[in-house]
Amino acid sequence: MALNALMAWLLASFGPWAASPLTPAPVATASLQASAFATARRGVVALADRSFLTQYASAYNPDATDLYAANCGPASLAMVLRALGVAPKVGPQELITDARVAMTGSDQTGSWTYPDQILSAAPRFGLAAREVHGLRAVRAAEASPGHLVILNLNPGPAYADRLAHPFDGGHFAVVIGFIGPDAILDDPMARAPALRVSTADLEKALTADLGPGIPPYDGGVELWRASVPSPATLASTEGSASGASAGGAGAASPLPSGGWR
Repeated sequence: MALNALMAWLLASFGPWAASPLTPAPVATASLQASAFATARRGVVALADRSFLTQYASAYNPDATDLYAANCGPASLAMVLRALGVAPKVGPQELITDARVAMTGSDQTGSWTYPDQILSAAPRFGLAAREVHGLRAVRAAEASPGHLVILNLNPGPAYADRLAHPFDGGHFAVVIGFIGPDAILDDPMARAPALRVSTADLEKALTADLGPGIPPYDGGVELWRASVPSPATLASTEGSASGASAGGAGAASPLPSGGWR
């Protein structure tokens, strides 16, 4: 989630020691960098493993509803809730339903969900959120400790063949972090957590049309833990979420984006 930040902290903390006459600076620094990289990589993969669930029936969500329930958005929000430690103590499918209710005001599946609904649902779980656009902004958001991004993308031209149920169209997935040139995704249509996608393929997915006449969103929603929600906040989630207008966050995307078609 914060590979560069962790490496920078380690280098700042131990850099002077590494450069002392007792230890050859280039060797020690390279070793330190490699160690920081390996530690961060393990952290990213462990976080992906801990938060992953699927929108379809699998070992990660045995009670999933119909495959065509358009739950990629709620499932992605549910994974972020798990990763940031604010998820209610319920099963995977119930957590997805809770996320859908917070986003749409209803537990009825089959309707598409949109980035602006993630923005409006975030405070109900004690999270802050903002939209980010462009791969560079996504990477900058991920570099902040405790921050995750739900991407609105189209895996069709990029990595759809690696999903359990390949498709071409608007979709949501969580980018857990970056390892070298690759992004680590928790995609609710993947077979397993920590799907490794090259940044080149990720850019293809971000900049591809989300459907006929639906332009790319080219980004997503950055979320981080603002506060721990009170029981009253969680209790008010059901039935109180306002309906989101089609077109993503704000007026940036005037046509529907995201969801399973």
